[in-house]
Amino acid sequence: MTALVVANGSPPSAACARRWHQQADLLVAADGGLEHCLAWGLTPDLLIGDLDSVGGEAMEALRRAGGQVQEHPPRKDANDLELALLAVAEAGHKQVIILAGVGGRWDQSLASFLLLANERFAGLQIALADDRQWATLVRPGRSLELPGELGHTVSLLPLGASASGITTKGLAYPLDQGELSLGSSRGISNVIHALPATVTIQQGLLLCLVDQAADGPLAPRGG
Repeated sequence: MTALVVANGSPPSAACARRWHQQADLLVAADGGLEHCLAWGLTPDLLIGDLDSVGGEAMEALRRAGGQVQEHPPRKDANDLELALLAVAEAGHKQVIILAGVGGRWDQSLASFLLLANERFAGLQIALADDRQWATLVRPGRSLELPGELGHTVSLLPLGASASGITTKGLAYPLDQGELSLGSSRGISNVIHALPATVTIQQGLLLCLVDQAADGPLAPRGG
């Protein structure tokens, strides 16, 4: 089961959003993400957050369409995107696509990427996406088949600490039981040169980013 979560960052195109929506069983708006959904012609199944970024007309449109609302107080220990991910996890969804997860505020954008490393979401395959870029996290013992085509850019960045036992296939600059140190730029700007392109690690957390440089979302794959 796949959930599509729309946050309040910079929105992708309507065409991109609709293609992702076709793959989703559940559409969740995290606060101001409701405005993006309605602009795309999509009605969320659930709106969640403190609703400080939701206009009255958008709220009325959601209520007329029968969408559910889960309102939280402004003083809370999690941002609206994290609350949305918790709701998705509780609903039993295993794959999650986040749209509009990054934007103008650096703190919110960084928090969106770091949410992928939250242990409460270890059982989920979460990806951030827009019209041309896609990012997810690889944990030890899992193999990720990267979306993308020949020539697309792949960057690998450890989160929290160094990542080791990294093995890649299908990339121009391969790693065989290699290590990437926290804070190093060594894993930036690799290239897919054979398909399928895969990444596995034995220790640590590894953020994998693909710059597709082309239209059309590609769903995360892995086991």
